[in-house]
Amino acid sequence: MASTKTGQYAKITTKVGSASAVELAKLREWSVSVDSEKIDATVAGDTWARNLTGVLSWSGEATCVDADPYWLDLVTATTPVTIDFYDNEDDPKPKYRGTALIDFERTTPYDDLIETKVTFTGDGELADGSTITP
Repeated sequence: MASTKTGQYAKITTKVGSASAVELAKLREWSVSVDSEKIDATVAGDTWARNLTGVLSWSGEATCVDADPYWLDLVTATTPVTIDFYDNEDDPKPKYRGTALIDFERTTPYDDLIETKVTFTGDGELADGSTITP
């Protein structure tokens, strides 16, 4: 039986080109979604719809409290950004790794913490962290 985890100590690192990885400051949460294009393969006489798997894609987002203006540099970077998603800051390998394009939105509510929501649009494969060589 798999153990239950919380995301209390989750982390994300970003890396542009050969630069050192930078950890997202004050991360609240992250999420990743993987989708597959569905190709309709239903033919006359079928009782049930039939589908084939097409192209795969992934995206994700992270919410940070009081993140710095570093995100503007990543949005305008001409080099792909590598993202490592960790369930726990002490994990030796990330849960997932992918290269992505980045967008961000900063909100400054009058009655809550300032937050930055970073969205990732995958550019290629999202790798299973257990297969990654450090």
